[in-house]
Amino acid sequence: MAPAMKIVFGLLTFVTVGMVIASLLQLAFINRLEDSYGTGFPSLRGLRGQNTRYLRDVTRWANDKDAELLRIGNVKPEVVSWSPRIIVLHDFLSPEECEYLKAIARPRLQVSTVVDVKTGKGVKSDVRTSSGMFLTHVERSYPIIQAIEKRIAVFSQVPAENGELIQVLRYEPKQFYKPHHDYFADTFNLKRGGQRVATMLMYLTDDVEGGETYFPLAGDGDCTCGGKIMKGISVKPTKGDAVLFWSMGLDGQSDPRSIHGGCEQRKTMAASLQSANPTLSRTLASPNKSPSFATFRSPFLRFNSTSVASNFKPLVSREASSSFVTRSAAEPQERKTFHGLCYVVGDNIDTDQIIPAEFLTLVPSNPEEYEKLGSYALVGLPASYKERFVQPGEMKTKYSIIIGGENFGCGSSREHAPVCLGAAGAKAVVAQSYARIFFRNSVATGEVYPLDSEVRVCDECKTGDVATVELREGDSILINHTTGKEYKLKPIGDAGPVIDAGGIFAYARKAGMIPSAAA
Repeated sequence: MAPAMKIVFGLLTFVTVGMVIASLLQLAFINRLEDSYGTGFPSLRGLRGQNTRYLRDVTRWANDKDAELLRIGNVKPEVVSWSPRIIVLHDFLSPEECEYLKAIARPRLQVSTVVDVKTGKGVKSDVRTSSGMFLTHVERSYPIIQAIEKRIAVFSQVPAENGELIQVLRYEPKQFYKPHHDYFADTFNLKRGGQRVATMLMYLTDDVEGGETYFPLAGDGDCTCGGKIMKGISVKPTKGDAVLFWSMGLDGQSDPRSIHGGCEQRKTMAASLQSANPTLSRTLASPNKSPSFATFRSPFLRFNSTSVASNFKPLVSREASSSFVTRSAAEPQERKTFHGLCYVVGDNIDTDQIIPAEFLTLVPSNPEEYEKLGSYALVGLPASYKERFVQPGEMKTKYSIIIGGENFGCGSSREHAPVCLGAAGAKAVVAQSYARIFFRNSVATGEVYPLDSEVRVCDECKTGDVATVELREGDSILINHTTGKEYKLKPIGDAGPVIDAGGIFAYARKAGMIPSAAA
């Protein structure tokens, strides 16, 4: 018994000494960085990256300490999108600053929380599974942190005092945060500190494959997201880069197109600590790798409603919204998760309201007439619907998800009804119930997903709300990001693969039931 106890005490002593030495080394590293900054601007003396120069090839700023602090000559802005407004600031942080932030964060990481829309307090949630920590007000006075915050203030044109405390986050394999907005939807936080208007994401590592920051409603092209081709814009994490985007438009209203998330991290080449905001979605899928640091949040830039105009300098005029999902008649629907604006209608929306009989002469197989057909989608709705599904003169809608009540698609049988919705750019209809013929035509044409809700979602959602539909086996859901509510959808069953293929004929060709067109 005595020898065993000696072995146990010996191991405990060894582990304790190791932890003390590691802590001392970490403190020495942090102090070394802080000493290099001194009490003024950073000089980088004694840092590991001595060959890194803030002002290389920019001789006119060679002796300008303020320019050195702001990394003028190194930071290279790149406008990614005007609607929503997204700017990538390449080389925003130095490698030494990235290491400093990682070192100061590691010992204090705890399970991350989300904001409760009712109380405004942080609560644990299965929609966010990362770990993180906030810098303290004392740490905000440290020279390195002050230098970073001043740089944020200058490049965002927002005073440093309007920023929230910096947060560092780490995502381990398979952890994530679903798409979301950064602006508040609860009165608690609005009264306490004003609305969040912008976010600065800063990446502290780049040794990852995937893990892009994804803006599904930005742009109208394709991007790479976790190894998949998606609609929208994505930004690849690169150590030292920063992403500045606005959650509010120039009109002072929340911008629903600022929804963002994180793409699947396919592979971790090294322990990764990135910087981003706390609501950045990140799915890490490398179960055989070590845990990885993932996101670091810079201060959210917040204003009281009375100070937006005077303190926030607009960069551009806001463009009109455009639809997120559009497709041609021959394009199969492959995406199982999609985002967009909602268009809400009531009960008994018949096919004459979806597409009036006068437009049934248009032939969907003709590309030009298919596009025209989309421009007339839901044009038969009564005048009580003030907002048009497709604006006059436009060919596409800005609404990707239609939400209805009971008996959607009743009336005469016409395949033009689901076709015109798909041609306009709609991706799915979520209704309490359907006319059987409309459901069958939706599956046969492969134009839209007809999804059944378990409750009257049309009574709880409004036109213009931002939502996500996740199609999964057995537990598909609709997430209303504007209200923060989730709704279960009934399984679509065997109809799903047919719609995925692009309709009954495309599915039959794919399954070898009928010869392909090429044959």
